[in-house]
Amino acid sequence: MSLLNPAFLALGALAVPLVLLYILKLRRRDVTVSSTLLWEKAVRDVQANAPFQRLRANLLLLLQLLLLALLVLALARPAMVRAASPGRVVVLVVDTSASMGAKEGSGTRLDVARREAKRALAAMGDADEAMVVEAGPAARVACGLTRDRAAVERTLDGLRAHDTECAMEEALRLAATAVEKRDGAAVVLLSDGAGAKVPSHPVLEKGLTWVKAGEPAGNVGITAFRAEAVVEPDGRVRSRTEGGRTLYAYSLFAGVSNFSANAKKVYASLKVDGETVAARAVELATGETGGASFSAMLPGEAVAEVALDEADALAADDRAWTRLPAPGRVRVQMAGEHRFLRAFLETRPRVEFVTEKPDLWICEGPAQDAPPDAHAVWFRPDKPVAGIAPGEEVERLRILSWDETHPLLRFARFSDVHVGRASRLTPPPEAAVLVQGSAGPLVVAGTERGRLRIAIGFRAGESDWPLRPSFPIFFSNLVRAVADARAAEVPPQVVAGRPARFVAPGMEKAAVKGPDGAAEELAATAAGEFVWAGADRAGLYRFESAQGAREFGVNLLSETESNLAPPAALGSGKSEVKGVATAGRENRDVWPWLAFAALGLFVVEWLCFHRRIA
Repeated sequence: MSLLNPAFLALGALAVPLVLLYILKLRRRDVTVSSTLLWEKAVRDVQANAPFQRLRANLLLLLQLLLLALLVLALARPAMVRAASPGRVVVLVVDTSASMGAKEGSGTRLDVARREAKRALAAMGDADEAMVVEAGPAARVACGLTRDRAAVERTLDGLRAHDTECAMEEALRLAATAVEKRDGAAVVLLSDGAGAKVPSHPVLEKGLTWVKAGEPAGNVGITAFRAEAVVEPDGRVRSRTEGGRTLYAYSLFAGVSNFSANAKKVYASLKVDGETVAARAVELATGETGGASFSAMLPGEAVAEVALDEADALAADDRAWTRLPAPGRVRVQMAGEHRFLRAFLETRPRVEFVTEKPDLWICEGPAQDAPPDAHAVWFRPDKPVAGIAPGEEVERLRILSWDETHPLLRFARFSDVHVGRASRLTPPPEAAVLVQGSAGPLVVAGTERGRLRIAIGFRAGESDWPLRPSFPIFFSNLVRAVADARAAEVPPQVVAGRPARFVAPGMEKAAVKGPDGAAEELAATAAGEFVWAGADRAGLYRFESAQGAREFGVNLLSETESNLAPPAALGSGKSEVKGVATAGRENRDVWPWLAFAALGLFVVEWLCFHRRIA
């Protein structure tokens, strides 16, 4: 038994004035009479209405109090809770995102969802069917439609929370599509509602029940994290040698958000290779996002970790990891005559000229094959290179447009560049046209086995490009891109649940090893990359190949998952659904019976009153 409108119980206080009507004095006018013989009945009536006389047993008062009690209870809407099946075909959509791993009572929110799912399952008939859809990093059918209750319960017991965001919209659409042609189909969503979106679908509009698995809880979490080397205006990175190793100037920032009902003061500590090097106090008002900034001289390729000292409901967002990419030098090898370009590159602080094993290889003249592990640039190649085919030669070209959004053309303008002679280039579909001339593409960029491949349709001496600002800007961007490519071969950090790409030139096999030591084997794609589906657990991981091993962080970094306050409703319009506390139960109103009883009691009270008067 439960009360759906318990606030109406306050109307029970009306019993007080009702009783007072029976014990308070009636005001009468005094009149002198010669005898009371004929007034005995009136005298008795006066005595009965003496002020504050002891309350006597009164049938009318008892009936009126009972009538008031029945009316108050009817307004409070008492209801009997009983088992009820959500439908003959039920899809249990279980949220397994990071927020479902938050503490809830003696367990987690996922434990609450699992318990409510089994309760809904128990209310179903023997002939009813059920299935389980998991809404984790991706939507998947965890258990197909079946009448086997034991199989569904085993599936529910095997679910666990992931340190990722939730593919809720995809999961709900999958659930609705699976049963859209079945009569009596219903979808039961078991989630705290974090980041949930309800797609528009007829099944969801008429048969979606959201069981809210979690009460609002306070949480402070890391929602952003980055680390980068501090580059001087001349392109140099401050460094010094200490203890036989090189230290570089790094800037690190950890964004911290407070999703608690009160202001918080937390401490963020920075650890490098497991040793604490600094700590910052972060004071945040309710709902505020701030952060901790660190500046330090640190070794390149070291592992940096930021941790919060605040013990709260969710542990997955209290730590974050990244690798500090070493700002190494760019090894350049040139084939052919590059008088203008070499003079410029010699002024770059991070460029080193070599005769073998280059990072950047530049060819002018007869086209040669680029070293397999190097990024390459060809000036007016005379044969196809990296799928870019040269065509007929054209004279006196005009620059029509250039891709200002491409990183290699950042801040570069070609409106003042004139080309005397060039070859029309034909790029492959996957390549990008950086500069478009009046006769076709003039500068084309692509990739091959994870390395940049750039073809320029004209030689430097056949244009006035070396005299224009876009020439040093373009090659400065190129040097920076090559320098950053080494760090990007293994990303310093990735978001949990999202795929990642790794590059190990010349390697066919590699592996990713997790914090628990378990390794996942990877095979190179045709493009020479290794594609990893991603981890669903935050922590420090390692990419290993025959060339060596490099570490990287897997972090949650999600404001949606860190906010542990469930919304009041999901979706909007026809798809809006409000949360309920439990599944597999329905309320049966008792108030109509109380109302009929009150009506009958009113008739009895009216008859008693008129009989007394008579």
